[in-house]
Amino acid sequence: MINWWRSLAVTFKLYILFGLMAILITAELLTLFFAMHTLSGVRAFVYGEGMWSKAQKNAVHSLQRYALTKDERYYEDFITHLRVPVGDRAARLELLKEDGNYTVMRQGFIDGGNHPDDIDTLISFLRRYRRVSYVEQSVALWLEADTLLLELTDEAKNLRSSIAGGVLHEPELRKQLDRIEQINTKLSDLENRFSESLSEGSRWVEGLLKIILVTLVLIVESTGLFLMFRFAQNLNRSLEDISQAAVEVGQGNFNHTVPVHGKDELAQIANSINDMIRALQFQIGQRKRAEDANQTKSMFLANMSHEIRTPISVILGMAELLKDNSIPQEERTKFVETIEYTGRNLNRIINDILDISKVETGHLQIQNSHFSIPGLVEEIATMMNVAMRKNKNQFIVTRNTPSLDTVNTDKIRLHQILVNLIGNANKFTDSAKIELSYGVEGDKIAFRVIDQGIGLSEDQQEILFKNFSQADSSLTRKREGSGLGLVLAKKLGQALGGDVVLEKSEIGKGSVFLLTLPAHIQTHLELQQKTAAETLAGEFLRNRRILIVDDTEENHIILKFLFKKHGIKNVYSAYNGKDCLDQAKTTKFDLVIMDMQMPILDGYETTKQLRESGFNEPIVALTAHAMKDDEERCLAAGCNAYLSKPLDWKEFNRTLSRLFSHEPEFTS
Repeated sequence: MINWWRSLAVTFKLYILFGLMAILITAELLTLFFAMHTLSGVRAFVYGEGMWSKAQKNAVHSLQRYALTKDERYYEDFITHLRVPVGDRAARLELLKEDGNYTVMRQGFIDGGNHPDDIDTLISFLRRYRRVSYVEQSVALWLEADTLLLELTDEAKNLRSSIAGGVLHEPELRKQLDRIEQINTKLSDLENRFSESLSEGSRWVEGLLKIILVTLVLIVESTGLFLMFRFAQNLNRSLEDISQAAVEVGQGNFNHTVPVHGKDELAQIANSINDMIRALQFQIGQRKRAEDANQTKSMFLANMSHEIRTPISVILGMAELLKDNSIPQEERTKFVETIEYTGRNLNRIINDILDISKVETGHLQIQNSHFSIPGLVEEIATMMNVAMRKNKNQFIVTRNTPSLDTVNTDKIRLHQILVNLIGNANKFTDSAKIELSYGVEGDKIAFRVIDQGIGLSEDQQEILFKNFSQADSSLTRKREGSGLGLVLAKKLGQALGGDVVLEKSEIGKGSVFLLTLPAHIQTHLELQQKTAAETLAGEFLRNRRILIVDDTEENHIILKFLFKKHGIKNVYSAYNGKDCLDQAKTTKFDLVIMDMQMPILDGYETTKQLRESGFNEPIVALTAHAMKDDEERCLAAGCNAYLSKPLDWKEFNRTLSRLFSHEPEFTS
């Protein structure tokens, strides 16, 4: 027998083991199902006894009230309550027959108030265990109780006859009530004995089932452990060569191979290990490429640290200089302009990083609107002319299609793409001309950024639109940059339904970048309507009360200054959520600007409590958390809109326009 077992293939051994375990587990499950079915029958039996007892007590109670009030309704209630024990009696009598009628049994138990889903289980239980002493005793008590119920029924009939004949006097009524109470007492005693018998029976069944289940579990576990131990013992002896090979490979010895003997499963494993060794040799090359990519990312992080620290140093340095009151006003104005420009550049870098993350995770939101292309280009030109001064470049704009006026796309993203392309051209161009030309070409709008800069080699062009890559990635490079601008521009262009490509580039002569977008051109009237709507919000807020909730004093100063600049004077301050809730109880605000991260009570909980208190006016989240999940969380808390810091007044005005466009006037 042992030799036969050892000669079997691994697969057949596993089949036998699994087959035996399956048989044992099936037996265990069947026993468990039997136990559950039996316990369900006990439960149904106990429930039926409870319904019987309740109906009997209600019947006696109704009969007593009938005797005292002579109201015929209570006698009818008595008859109704008796239907439960009468139904149970009909089912029990049929059960005692060897060939009892199932339909009669079921109807009897239904009349007895048993749940229809429990009746089959109850009938099966009583048939299976009716010879067990506990069940026999319970049925005997049931029979005795039926006799008493018949006596109770006779007493009820006599009572009714006496009441109907008008011959029932107080002494006689008292006697009949005493007889009814005696019957009730006997029935209560029988019910107690019935419950005790059922309890003892339940404990007996429970103990029996525990013994059976524990025995089966021990058999299954011990048999399974024994068989698995024997199988593992034999398998370990057969796997020595394979284990040794695994050790060698783990230590980096890829020249070691596993000897292959025969064609069984162990031989297949040996072949698999040999295939794995060959695959590892191939993956070494891939790992080298991954390490190179990781090095590129590390260089990018070092570059980003430099890109962020540089504008911070400029801002802090200029702010320190502004403390000197002896500096002329003209110089102070230049310092402020430099701080503003540098701060916007730092904000652009951070936004580029966040936008790349949004694009990669599929969370980038595109919000199309109608706007003027010439107006957007003029806005960009005004901004970029300041940046061009550093490299002494000249920025010109060429409009190739006179009829091109307004378009329907995401204005913010288009602005972002063009600024990135023009900024990139400015970075690699000195004392030359940079041109932005735009117009309709077929079914597309084409924007070209043409520079006379240093140009790109073929190798540089290959990595141009890859994450974390720059044409010059050395730490001593002359041109600064995050390496994200062109990547982000391309991804945003694709998100808008178009693309950004390098149309041509030549070393020493410059480059041409092309952005194409679908030509969703709109009418001038639509633009006027949009512009009018965007100026609406500021007018609404002139005489309205605004509450700024923020734990940073500097943010209050900046926001109040912006509001005052636009003629909005009724601005209040709260420095945490609790302060906001307290002020909202005494002052009616028309708009709340809510920071979401604050001490004592944060903006999320504050917004929820404001809404619960009945505050229905707009709440705008203004937070430094700028990811998609942060926006969804703010809106879920009850905010009407979401803006990220630092506050962009134009975006703020557009947001308020959307909130107030359907409500021209507020109620005071």
